[in-house]
Amino acid sequence: MSTRVHELAKELGLKSQELLDRIQGWGLDVKPSIFAGLAQDQVDHIKGLMSGPAEPAAGPASQPPARPSPTPSETPAISPTAPVAKRPVPPAPAAEPAPPTVAPAAE
Repeated sequence: MSTRVHELAKELGLKSQELLDRIQGWGLDVKPSIFAGLAQDQVDHIKGLMSGPAEPAAGPASQPPARPSPTPSETPAISPTAPVAKRPVPPAPAAEPAPPTVAPAAE
């Protein structure tokens, strides 16, 4: 059974595109898609490269450590910057005609 690039990235704590860029940089024969399937020997080879000595990268000098996803208690229930959902405005009720006013009789 093959492992997809995005599944391996999640296992390794990387973003899918970041792992795909590394795979391409190492020159491995993998389709350039996060949904590409990896054979078990490729997965083992990639894990070995990941745990091996750090190679100088062409990009940023150091990668920040992967941040774990926030727990539900850290996540606000509603984002203060979230757009307000627009609700349909119900039609106004039909206006009832006003009762006729009777002018007082002149005396």
